[in-house]
Amino acid sequence: MKVTKQLNPKVLENFRLSGDSQTDIKNRILHIQEDTKKNIQAKKYVVTVNVIGLSITINKNILDLINKVSKYDKNGHPFLYKLTNAELLKAIIQYYLFDNKAITKDNQLDLLDKVKVTCKKNGTDITKMKDDLECLSYWVEEKCQKIIMLYLV
Repeated sequence: MKVTKQLNPKVLENFRLSGDSQTDIKNRILHIQEDTKKNIQAKKYVVTVNVIGLSITINKNILDLINKVSKYDKNGHPFLYKLTNAELLKAIIQYYLFDNKAITKDNQLDLLDKVKVTCKKNGTDITKMKDDLECLSYWVEEKCQKIIMLYLV
């Protein structure tokens, strides 16, 4: 993760979970940063997210992030969803930057409905494809009201 400008306090607040101190928030951001460094070193495809002066790099293969954003069922197993990369990326962006809500069976559709995504390659809509995402545009309708562009790097 590269912070392109000093963190806007409002952006920092978006990383806060219930009961967090300022240190907790910074540690959470550092954990995301460390994870992405490992992914880059492993030469996996990554997606860079730029929003309000903050740049976060997320591994395109997001299965390793599911546990971070997904709550556990009654048996202690994480929910695993058969979603496309675009859908999972939407949920992860929504979780980290906007609502801090973990994905559950009950709220996954609600989270996905809040952010619309379009993925195109050479003018062809590839939104439902699982591996070939080159450019994603997110329209965040409620909190951010900005366009976030994501590019594979």
